[in-house]
Amino acid sequence: MQGFMFTMIIIGSLFIFLAALGVLRFPDLFSRLHAASKAASFGLSCLVLGVIFFLKDPRVVVEGIVVIVFTYLTLPIASHLIARASYFLRVPRWKATVIDELGEILNKK
Repeated sequence: MQGFMFTMIIIGSLFIFLAALGVLRFPDLFSRLHAASKAASFGLSCLVLGVIFFLKDPRVVVEGIVVIVFTYLTLPIASHLIARASYFLRVPRWKATVIDELGEILNKK
């Protein structure tokens, strides 16, 4: 069980590091949001699971599960709303972006 705990903490730390690296390296807001929401939520979940297995306290288990559920319920929605608002505010996209599905949908109406 000790090995699983350390593995989860290392995997979580790695994913959070990769999310931070993606936020720094990606060219536009939309790809940065993708990195921040996907990798960071998975990394946080792994870290919380590692803490749950480390402490083995029933209260920590319940709080950890609540944190994971709350993260997966709110982070994707918040990222989507930020991206949608940025799109309508015409935040510049990366010059190599070729597909604009939302623009195609809005132009049909």
